[in-house]
Amino acid sequence: MKDGKNVVIDFSFWSKETLQKRLKKRNTLLNVNSPFIITNEILEHHYNNFEDPQGEGEIILLQD
Repeated sequence: MKDGKNVVIDFSFWSKETLQKRLKKRNTLLNVNSPFIITNEILEHHYNNFEDPQGEGEIILLQD
């Protein structure tokens, strides 16, 4: 960031149970920032098919 480069900081390595709880709440508050209901089927599809980035120039810094 100091060099003016674009970075992505992602703290979203949540368990499936945590995601289900968050989506249950989110799905009751549909608005312009979250206009779609995310069903358990959609969550399962994306959760089960997620691939960790490999060979894409990623730099992973683990936080203690």
